[in-house]
Amino acid sequence: MSFIDEWLEEKQPNTAHRTLLIYEEKRGTRTRALKPICEAVKDHLIGLDVLSNLGFPKAAVYLKNRLPTVKKVRSGDLGEIFATEFIAQKTKFRILLKRLRHKDDRNTSMRGDDVIGILTTAQRTLVLKAEAKSQAALTNSTVTKAIEALKKNDGRPNPATLGYPKHF
Repeated sequence: MSFIDEWLEEKQPNTAHRTLLIYEEKRGTRTRALKPICEAVKDHLIGLDVLSNLGFPKAAVYLKNRLPTVKKVRSGDLGEIFATEFIAQKTKFRILLKRLRHKDDRNTSMRGDDVIGILTTAQRTLVLKAEAKSQAALTNSTVTKAIEALKKNDGRPNPATLGYPKHF
């Protein structure tokens, strides 16, 4: 399902600090990236293993009933999927939990941290906490909201996010 490198290219932000990554779609790559993106959406919302066991008619109905119908929620879920896939594809961190599989309502945003990644070395275990924002335009307000969310819980993961013991 790797699609980040083929689909997106990193742009240099207009800042002296290299802590903000901005990616834009490469021209003419959307068609090639669409299939792996669709697979990622299915995997994050339900799980490809679950879908393959249902058979096509049941899987289609199940997936249709999991897809958000509210535009803002669809956008937010897609942003979270892209953030999770970016971390999985572009860093050494492992994503142990695909949170959207645990949504109790398709038209409600998930509470808690958007993405948690784990990197274990011989010396220590590192935890990555990520916030995804989905906006038509990147504004200072959007970045400020993301920073505020990352600062919650003294910068540590939200206990509710870590409340999935079978994954951590």
